[in-house]
Amino acid sequence: MTINLRDWQEQYVRAARANEIPRLRVLISELGAYLRDVRTPVASPTASIDPSASWQDLCLLAQDEKDPEKLMALVARINELLEQRQAPHRR
Repeated sequence: MTINLRDWQEQYVRAARANEIPRLRVLISELGAYLRDVRTPVASPTASIDPSASWQDLCLLAQDEKDPEKLMALVARINELLEQRQAPHRR
């Protein structure tokens, strides 16, 4: 689904000013459907990520990654490694 966000916003403002509740519901539903379609799914770490790789190595891989799902998996793994690294300092 695609929508023109500028047109959508203008329609929303007009409906809100006129207090057209049914029209506002339709517009909000359209926006929700649009956002669900364009949202990038959260990727789970995949087997393709070397479990022994350091966070620095993974950052080097992430800087050139074009696939959004693979990039999110790399970022998730980098975050895990950095959290593990900081865990001893939090005590």
